[in-house]
Amino acid sequence: MDLESSYEPTPRQLIAHRSAARYKLYGGAMGGGKSVWLCNSALRACLRWPGSRWYLGRREAKTFRRTTYLTLDKYAGELAPIFASHNLTDGLYRLNNGSSIWYGGVGSAEDREKIKSMELTGFGIDEASEAEEDSFLMLATRLRLKIPPSTDGVPCRFQGLLASNPEPGWLRSRFIDAVLPDHSFTPALPRDNPHLPSDYESGLRELFGGTPAWTRAYLEGDWDAFSGVKNVIAYKDVVAAELAELEAKGDEAIGCDVARFGDDETCIGHRTGPVCDHLEAHCKEDTTETAGRVVACYRNYPRTRQINIDDDGVGGGVVDMVRRTLKDLPVKVNGVHFGGEPRDKEHYADWASEQLSGALGSRFRDPNRQSIQIPADKKLRAQLTARLYEMTDRGQIKIESKKKMKARGLKSPDRADMLMCLFATPAPAAVSTGVQG
Repeated sequence: MDLESSYEPTPRQLIAHRSAARYKLYGGAMGGGKSVWLCNSALRACLRWPGSRWYLGRREAKTFRRTTYLTLDKYAGELAPIFASHNLTDGLYRLNNGSSIWYGGVGSAEDREKIKSMELTGFGIDEASEAEEDSFLMLATRLRLKIPPSTDGVPCRFQGLLASNPEPGWLRSRFIDAVLPDHSFTPALPRDNPHLPSDYESGLRELFGGTPAWTRAYLEGDWDAFSGVKNVIAYKDVVAAELAELEAKGDEAIGCDVARFGDDETCIGHRTGPVCDHLEAHCKEDTTETAGRVVACYRNYPRTRQINIDDDGVGGGVVDMVRRTLKDLPVKVNGVHFGGEPRDKEHYADWASEQLSGALGSRFRDPNRQSIQIPADKKLRAQLTARLYEMTDRGQIKIESKKKMKARGLKSPDRADMLMCLFATPAPAAVSTGVQG
């Protein structure tokens, strides 16, 4: 049995297959056949180019085994004669022609170590919105295995494939909004999939009736559907702030969010009036190095009169060192406590919620687009648009904790927290006792 007899692509799947781009996103609504397309893309490549090596995954290996693996195993079973072996423990299919398909997770440190040791001709991430862009970039660096051309003389095509439902974040930045070389996006809708039950779409429309955002996203493939839905800052407002062309005029400030864990970033930024004109990020540095970087930033911007530093945890040491170094200069160094009390206790649960949703958020929501300009930094965009909020039983806004964000597979929003420090409003008191509400 060959692949053509077991898999007949829909017109949309065929368009995605035929795209010459190296990096492809096939996504949109539910029921568009995304996982089927992903698995059969790998199988097609492995059959056409003997010796191919692919990696298929989701953020968590256990999730892949409960979902995408079932699709992969179905087609592998129908094509059993072309397979030499299957090692379920290692997550590895071997084909008779020397090709192989590895599968598992892409999000954990163990996954990344496994991927680092590979040389690939292709990879695929299912429900890629759940994974981080770093996982995609890591896999992209592995596309370097040299193999002979196909029997008809066509050189092997390196491919990085993604399948996903619409979500704000890095996928949209990379494949929907930006026009990046060697990238393509093919929308997938349930009406394009003839293999679904006849009442699939109508049933879901009825089910989603009270939640129009779900209908727009998961049945119509609308990537704007969830903009602002429980997100502290809407995607469209972040993009508008990136595109703004404001005058860098007014008071100057420096903000610093201090890293606490291995993969977290220490982020330092500077602003002039509404314009964030400097952003730098560093990993795995001690408090002395971080303090030195803050001081160096001040010396590059000597008109700065406020330096706001995250004072929680290890940040306290940075605050103390910067204060000692700059004590004779006309600048106030303020410690910022994200969990401190808000000034407006009626509407916000803590200082960070008041700043991100209130002071900083209001700048992004300014209908005249005159209150904030930020760098076109993809990680900053993803962090600003990914954070959710909830309402407490007292009717206060409370932003999502970092612990909850990490449970969703997201890294610490260090760049967004730096921006909170940078635009802290009202400005911290011009004393050395810090900001606590």
